[in-house]
Amino acid sequence: MSGRHLRLFLIVGLGLAAVAAFVYRPAIDGGFIWDDNDFLTHNPLNGNLRGLWAIWSSFSAPDYWPLTYSAFWLEWRLWGDVPRGYHLVNIFLHVAAALLVAAVLRHLGARGWWLVALLFVAHPVNVESVAWISQQKTLLATALLFAATLLYVRGRSSPEAWTAQDTLALGAFSLALLAKTSVVAFPIALVGYESLRRVPRRADLLRTVPFFLASLAGGLLTIACNAAHHTGVVHDRGTAERIAGMGAAAWAYLEKALVPTDLCFVYPRWQCDPTTLGGWLPDLAWLAVLGILAPGARTWARVPLAGLGWYLIMLAPSTGLVDIYFLSYAPVADHYQYQSLPGLLALVVHPLAVAAERIAVRLAVSRATAAIAWRCATGAVALVATAVLADAARTRAAVYVDAETLWRDTLCRNPDSELAHNNLGAILRDRGDDAAALDCYREVLRIDGQSAATAVAETNLRGLTALRAFRAGRLREAAAELDALLAAPHFPHRHLAPEAVAALYDLRGKIATLAGDEATAARMAAVALAGLPGDAEAGGSVLLATARSASGSDEQALYAACADVVARYPGTFAAARAHHEAGRIARRRGETEFAAKHFQAALRIEPHAIDTRLAHAETLADLGLADAARATLEPILEAEPSHEAAARLLERLGDPVGPRQGSSKGHAERN
Repeated sequence: MSGRHLRLFLIVGLGLAAVAAFVYRPAIDGGFIWDDNDFLTHNPLNGNLRGLWAIWSSFSAPDYWPLTYSAFWLEWRLWGDVPRGYHLVNIFLHVAAALLVAAVLRHLGARGWWLVALLFVAHPVNVESVAWISQQKTLLATALLFAATLLYVRGRSSPEAWTAQDTLALGAFSLALLAKTSVVAFPIALVGYESLRRVPRRADLLRTVPFFLASLAGGLLTIACNAAHHTGVVHDRGTAERIAGMGAAAWAYLEKALVPTDLCFVYPRWQCDPTTLGGWLPDLAWLAVLGILAPGARTWARVPLAGLGWYLIMLAPSTGLVDIYFLSYAPVADHYQYQSLPGLLALVVHPLAVAAERIAVRLAVSRATAAIAWRCATGAVALVATAVLADAARTRAAVYVDAETLWRDTLCRNPDSELAHNNLGAILRDRGDDAAALDCYREVLRIDGQSAATAVAETNLRGLTALRAFRAGRLREAAAELDALLAAPHFPHRHLAPEAVAALYDLRGKIATLAGDEATAARMAAVALAGLPGDAEAGGSVLLATARSASGSDEQALYAACADVVARYPGTFAAARAHHEAGRIARRRGETEFAAKHFQAALRIEPHAIDTRLAHAETLADLGLADAARATLEPILEAEPSHEAAARLLERLGDPVGPRQGSSKGHAERN
């Protein structure tokens, strides 16, 4: 590249960077959303060098995209859990991809190549790919894809059958596949490129064979990884429905590319019935468009076919023909057309730029000043178009500032998004707004759409309902909810984190323990520990159950075992129960003060244990601390006003039971 061309690309690159900085400023300080944590904060492979080896040598990661996971592994060491660094890397990759697009189009002689790159950087439909940290996989794969494209087309200027440029192109494409397999259709685009140049010769087609082999290898690795992770059935649609749906999806993508309004993270679903003519109309419409352009493939329609061909070929894997899990929630997604969009932009910009040049030339014959004015006018129009897109993209980027903002925006545009309801419910639950979270889960069950979302919503609904009943002392209600959930055919669903599954079994074990059902408690703890060997709650419960069984009637041995549980699993429910056991032993021995200390320690860990609260109140009464005993009993009577043992103790303390019961009932009803 000459010095003049280098300076030109430097200027273009600085312009692209400036536009990107303007567009994505709202997202730079944004947080992690949805599955960002799976790549970063919750990814055990980021921990050490062994994780890096596992990324390349096994299917330890959810997808076999080792280049992407290696990039995150490295960035984790640089930025840790600070999102800004990841956002800046995404913006850099976005600008790099746009600059490579400009280089490819300029080499191919496309007019307005700089404007295509500018529009690509500013386009609102690309916000999802750039502002969402997880989509660094798309950005990295696309940048490598355009690098491979540039190397390939430059290599075609040589008469040799295979050149060093081709080798580099194959290497860049292979790396793109290792970043994300969505670029798998690239060899088909190469065949289309060869066909538009001239009638393909045998040598031209043989040149694409290594790229097809690389695509095949990448696809097989992805299939093997999905099988290893038991991904299962993503779509239950038949082949005819998938093919019919491809055309509808492609038109939907085209609409958002040309008129990028009402963008949504999860678009509403639609039905495509292949048994009717209407179901095939979108496909037939595409065939008609291609049929009109085909006769002029090497003349007037060469550029439109090249742009449209790239757009449709690179978009094809994301139109529903193959299984992509996100498409089970929505028929299309903005980030799936990131690598396709430059072809469409070139299709629009090139003929307009050619027309503008011809008009300028005609004006220049007699009115040179008018020609200059015309060029300035067309440049101004281009910059205005970029500014309009950039402003819309900046507004869209603000939606990705945090997960709650994103899910609420999604529900404003698509109220029937099960994915948004489930994830917003999880955010509200973690915040402590249980009532709002339960409403979100009920909405998913009302919609009754995607089976995995419904299963997760039912799990969340029953689990949270059981937890609230447990905290209120309604053990039977909590047990009934959990028993129904644990017996459901979809439990545990593969989309539930092991920690969440273990927590549900732990909760059922706690309820069984408080109800005196030690056998069920031990069984639940064992199941939780088998599913999550490092779970402290389950480990402590299993150790305590084992200690009870081993010690038998030997109180001294059980007391020592309880101390061991407290020391090894501090702060867990098992530690609370160990304190409870130790308090009972101390009380039987007449060590009332020690018993009170054990019960108090147990209640600090688990304040909802009614048996511990009652035992502590009785111990305080034995010590003559009547006011403290009454205060300890109060939560029991709020949860269960007719609790006999608590009522008897109040009578012992000299309190009138009737008014207190009425007061407690009124308080419970207000809650």
